[in-house]
This record gives sequence, structure tokens and C-alpha cells, in this order.
Amino acid sequence: MKLRYALSFEFILIGLLVVFLVIRKTTNSILRPAAITEEMALTPYPTLPVGRELTAEEAVERALYWDRFVAWEKPWSQKTCQNEPERCTVELLPGEAIGFSADIEGSARIWVVTITGVANASNLMMHMPEDELVKVVAYKISAQTGELMGMHTEIMEP
Repeated sequence: MKLRYALSFEFILIGLLVVFLVIRKTTNSILRPAAITEEMALTPYPTLPVGRELTAEEAVERALYWDRFVAWEKPWSQKTCQNEPERCTVELLPGEAIGFSADIEGSARIWVVTITGVANASNLMMHMPEDELVKVVAYKISAQTGELMGMHTEIMEP
């Protein structure tokens, strides 16, 4: 039942992203987000580990899954977290320390994958104007379930 609910939520989110992109006007932004292709929309979510928490590498893999909707001035990968620790950090934190209630399933321990650099996250953050750039994107991923629990961005100052 939980797996069916999680899959339904992902398909609804992807559907909303696609609809949003179709009705959005194009602008002259510095970084224009790529159009979401059918292949991107249908790419399966990384498989969950069986009976154990996510590793840091698996958390980064999940962050990269969501990050494919972000247009970075300087793209990043798994290796960026190893080779550029000032640009990409991966931390395992208690959920309550970053504002998650113990009542929320999968919120006990959260991986926070933070990437810095100039990016356009408007494909991922529906409320964000297409021409607004960010300097940080942080993905909050449950260590227990592997699901995306939340995101954080910091807007570039003009």
C-alpha cells in the first residue's frame, strides 16, 4: 500500500511538473531550464535498499534523480561530492534537528545533499519564476525510506 501511494505521489508530481512546463511562457533567462522530455519523466526512481538505511552514495544518487530538472551553470555528479567538498556536501542529520516531526514516517534520520553554484531550479520549484537563479539547492532525503522529504533553495541576490 505504501509503495503504491509513493509511486502515485511521484507520478502526480511529475505530471504537475510537465503540465506546468507546457503552460509556462519562455523568457530570456541566463540559464534556461531544459524541457522535460518523456524519457526524463519516465525514468524510474532509484531502487530502495532492503532492510537498511541509505548510504551517502545512495542519497546522492537520489538527489541527482531530482536534480536532473535543475539547470546548473556548472553541472555536478557523484564525483563532485568527493572532489569538490566546498561545492557539494552530504550530511546525515537527526530529522528533528532540521525541523521534521517524529510523527512523520521516515523522518528520524535525514540525508541532506547540498550543492552550491549558479542554477535555475524553476523546473523543480513550481513557485519559482523561470528567470530567478539560485545559489544553493539542498535535497532532504529520508535515510529510512529513501524518499525525498523536502528541498531548500537560496535565491541569488541581484
